[in-house]
This record gives sequence, C-alpha cells and structure tokens, in this order.
Amino acid sequence: MVFQFIVERLAEIGLVTIEDPRAPLKVTDALFRIGKKGIHQNLDEFASYICSHLGRIGIKAAQKGITNIIMDSGRGVINCLYGLAIEVVKKKNEDVAVYSGQCLADIAIDAAQNNLLQIAENAATMLYTISHKAVKSKMKFATSLTYQLGRIGHETVEQGFEYPNFIPTHLSHLGADAADRGLEETSLEASNILCGMGRRAVEKGLKVALESITRCLEDVGKKSIENSLIETTRSVSNGLCEIAIMCNRQSLDAMSRRALVFFIGLGDRATLKNNEEIKRVIASQINEVERKVGADFVNIGFNYMPSYFSNRQDIQQVLTEFQQFYENEKSKL
Repeated sequence: MVFQFIVERLAEIGLVTIEDPRAPLKVTDALFRIGKKGIHQNLDEFASYICSHLGRIGIKAAQKGITNIIMDSGRGVINCLYGLAIEVVKKKNEDVAVYSGQCLADIAIDAAQNNLLQIAENAATMLYTISHKAVKSKMKFATSLTYQLGRIGHETVEQGFEYPNFIPTHLSHLGADAADRGLEETSLEASNILCGMGRRAVEKGLKVALESITRCLEDVGKKSIENSLIETTRSVSNGLCEIAIMCNRQSLDAMSRRALVFFIGLGDRATLKNNEEIKRVIASQINEVERKVGADFVNIGFNYMPSYFSNRQDIQQVLTEFQQFYENEKSKL
C-alpha cells in the first residue's frame, strides 16, 4: 500500500541519518503527524505500523548513545510514542496502546543495556503515565501495559542497577490504584512483577533496590487487603515470604527482617480489616516459613513489628490478636 511505502521510506531516512542532529527529528515529527491522523480515522493497523517504525529509530539511537533523538521535548521518539498512546487510550483502542507501550519498553530496555539509565527512566515514566490513565478508566489492557513496565524493571535489576526505584514505585502505584478500582488482574500483575524483581535482586545482592521493592510490595499488599483482593494479597505475601527466606539464607539479616516484618504486617492489616479469609491465607504462609526456616525466624518478625510501626498505639494489641489467630490456625494445618 502507498502509506506503507511512505512510512517505510521515512523510517529508512531516520535510520540512515541517525547521527544527524536534526534530520531524524524531522522524520519522527512526520511519523507522529501521520500516525495521529490515522488514529483519528480509526486506522488501527496503520497507527501500530507507525509505532513500530518509531520504535526502530529509538532503539538504534539508544544503541548508538544518541540521546536527543529519543528525549527531545518536541518530537523525540518517546514523546511521539507517548503522544500516540494517549490518543488511543482516549479512544479505548487496546491494540495500538499496547503496541506503543511495547515500543517504549523496547527502547527503555536497550537504553538500560547501554547504561543510559535516564532514557530508561523517561521511557518508563511515559509508559507508567499511559498505564495509569488506562487504570483510571478501568481498561483491561492496563494489565498488558503493566507487563511492559515489568520488562523494564526486570532488565534494570538484571543489569545490576542499585537505584532503579522508579520502576517499583510505578508498579506500586499501578497495583494500588488497580486494587482500588477492582482491577485484580492488573494489581496481581504488578505484584507478581515486583516479586520476581525482588527474588532476582536478592540473588544479585542489590540491597538498595531490594529495599525499594519490598516497600512497594507492602504498599500493594495494603491496598489489596483494603479491597479484599485475595489473589493479589496471596501474591504479595508469598513474594515477601520468599524474599525473607532468601535473604536469611544469604545472611542479609536486615533485609530479611524487613521483608519478614512487612509480610507479617499484612496479617496485622487483615486483622484491622477483620478479614478472616485473608488472615487464613497469611497464616498459612507464615506456617510455611516456619516449616522451612524455623519458629525462631518467624518470632523475629513478630518481635520486630512494634518497632517498625511505633506510630500506632494499637499495634501491640492487634499484633497479639493476629498472633493468637495464627497459633490457632497452625494447629489445624
């Protein structure tokens, strides 16, 4: 088709002139304008095709370390992809939104692999903003966008970055907001990604990243309990449980205590909410920890809880109530 020929030629010009300070931005601007027109005329396949070529230009720029083509505030690649994605989210167009998100993730991953963390962070923030708009509008494809954000998160951990806090924070906000809107599939996806990032961070000894990940998992867990989302709560508690055990085995004592306290703290939160089903889920997983590591390890979590939540006057009373609940449940398991 004619439009494919035009788009391909434009993209080729952008790739060939990638080191020119102005030419690629002229190309991205042209592609953006064509893509936006296609969206308004409901030409979904056409808009996705534009996104793919913008993505190609962005990836090549990242590989060569040419940041202005990606980050230019006017028609940098990530701004163009973001602009197209926002247009399609308004129209609730799933395919184009997800494809633009994938392109942003691809650019961010390439940037991370080339130690261009600022580009990775900017692309991830654009993707988060798109995802958040989808969550606020209760669009189911928010889960697919969250998955793309997770791809960036896994890559930052894999590359050994100690300070990729923007990804856990974005995932925490998405998971919490999705829980508030009853989108458990999205909140569960955010939790599962954070759990995977946490396990890998332990393996690589990334203490600072792990501190951020466990805090963000706790935040998702609080919201999932508040909204009685069983599967998300199960995912969060299981993730914190695994991280605590892994840290214990690698003698990361401070991080192990932190994850354990956050884990047991979910039981405290469920007790305040008076949610028996969630209390049983958490009690079952505490019993699993006790079986694998021992009662002394579990008691560390219970003993440290009051100091972590010293701003709450009722903490000891609620904690004692949950501990008694756990002992009763343990006798049945």
